[in-house]
Amino acid sequence: MEIKVKVGEKISEEEAKTLDPSKKAVLVNAPPKTGDVEGQAPYRDMVMCPCCYNVGWAWLDTEYYIYVQCGRCGCSFKA
Repeated sequence: MEIKVKVGEKISEEEAKTLDPSKKAVLVNAPPKTGDVEGQAPYRDMVMCPCCYNVGWAWLDTEYYIYVQCGRCGCSFKA
């Protein structure tokens, strides 16, 4: 069985400081619970933090959750 993991893309510290916290997903070790979010089409995916190489789950969306914050090291990155 093959498991696909998205590798995050590092962003600059300046860009990370300007991110809207409400639009960042958080990388967690357990898969997030499923649930519908009105007006959005988010999906769960496995993502790897480019700073500490932690692999976890995050809700992603091409228009809303573009950035992810690692729950282990706190690094913000693009998913």
